[in-house]
Amino acid sequence: MKNIHHIIFLGAMAAAGPVLAAKSVPLKPAGSPGDWITPNDYPPAALRQSLKGITGFRLNVDPMGHVTACTITASSGSSLLDDTSCALLKARATFVAAQDARGRTVAATYSSAVRWQIPNDTGPAKFTMLSCSFGPPGDIHVVTPQGCAH
Repeated sequence: MKNIHHIIFLGAMAAAGPVLAAKSVPLKPAGSPGDWITPNDYPPAALRQSLKGITGFRLNVDPMGHVTACTITASSGSSLLDDTSCALLKARATFVAAQDARGRTVAATYSSAVRWQIPNDTGPAKFTMLSCSFGPPGDIHVVTPQGCAH
């Protein structure tokens, strides 16, 4: 379903022809989300305890593209992994701010998940970003090895 844009024509502008409504611009990660948490970030205590799981999160992002809050939306089952996820994301995640239809930067949210996977004998600890979604709700993107895609 497409949004209907109302256009107001003002005197001289109407004579110049139709005015196209601008589109809003969604929030976009600055860089690759896969770089926000790396295998080197696996908490040593979590490795010793063989803790693993998937941490779902939502980041609140201000109009400057900075993370202002992190909320765990689905626990990995380990407060250590959940807390580590939010601490690293708040410190490292940056965004190109979302814009409204008038081109003004606006606050938005970013939701995704981190898969904490303990290494086996053949490789290092792994972090995988599972999926991305960007505010406004319903605007869903998928993370590929190359980053988030529409």
